[in-house]
Amino acid sequence: MNPNKINILSIDGGGYRNIMSVMILMELELRSKRNISSMFNMIGGTSFGAIIAACLNYPTLLNAKKPKYMTKDILSAWNKDVPKIFNNQNLISTDYSYYVTMMHYNIGSEEKYDGLGKQKLLANLFQTKGFSHSIRQLLIPAFSIDMEDTIWFDSTMGQPDKANLPQNEISNEKNEYSDNQKLSANLEDITFFQAVDASTTTPKLFPLVKHPLADGEEHHFIDGGEGKGIANKNNPTYSLVVEALRQGYKSENINVISVGSGKYDFAPTATDQDVAQIDAKMFWADPLYNPISSESDKIHQQIQDMLPESNYVRLQPTLPNTKQYQFDGCSYDENQELCQIACDYLHNNQELINKALGLLI
Repeated sequence: MNPNKINILSIDGGGYRNIMSVMILMELELRSKRNISSMFNMIGGTSFGAIIAACLNYPTLLNAKKPKYMTKDILSAWNKDVPKIFNNQNLISTDYSYYVTMMHYNIGSEEKYDGLGKQKLLANLFQTKGFSHSIRQLLIPAFSIDMEDTIWFDSTMGQPDKANLPQNEISNEKNEYSDNQKLSANLEDITFFQAVDASTTTPKLFPLVKHPLADGEEHHFIDGGEGKGIANKNNPTYSLVVEALRQGYKSENINVISVGSGKYDFAPTATDQDVAQIDAKMFWADPLYNPISSESDKIHQQIQDMLPESNYVRLQPTLPNTKQYQFDGCSYDENQELCQIACDYLHNNQELINKALGLLI
């Protein structure tokens, strides 16, 4: 990689639908004949996209620069192990009386799953290895209920001094992200498991989780897709680009591959309210995340304004409007349909795939 440029991989959240993200990355890996981590300087993922991002950066026991998981291994896990996350129905109500004043987060005692299946999968994948052992800079967001703000788990821990920021390219909103980013600095004891567990705790599906931070306090986390402002949505691309700007890279030297988890094409006449209602039904059925697809598209448009067209590729399959693919929809038929959608997308977008590979190799 060119030392004067930075290659960024961003992975949306999407639950089981992220199987399409894995297949897109596998295509890049197969055609380049290189593992994903060797082609990027920075990798970030939100929610179930965080599982993929962490796997791509998780080193082997004997070689700290070699990933333990290739994309084919992640795809195998998505086919065999991820569905088990959604098998354990929650039979025990959770006491959230501590959060009575935070009802606007819509957290209650009706989580669909007990979360044990998710934690078992993450423990098997990541064991107890520290987050700082990531092969590349790894950024994973989770929302702290206690702080009412997004925590960015950053494997590099230390952050550049603000005096070195390219101020002409950093807006006030980006500086807000920079301040939030410092909340995750010096987390020497955080593990892959803890960071990913925090980011994948989807309200209404899983009970919130508790993990300690550098301040010595345990924080209560929910899914990384929640947060303030454009920097902290389900699509983490904006935040990763801002981190690159913070490190002193100019926009023309930032290459970005952003991988989605599927979107619906709404009619041009659809109102924001229509889109929000459809998003709520197809995803978490919870106003906490309203609306997922349209917010990701807004960030896509923002990145198009921030970077040269030649430096940015958004790989996002289109889902048929005739069916709602749920966050936890992992039946055999849904698996086959999502895989076919990904295959069709790759077949019909060879020019876009070639552009992405051209940025990387």
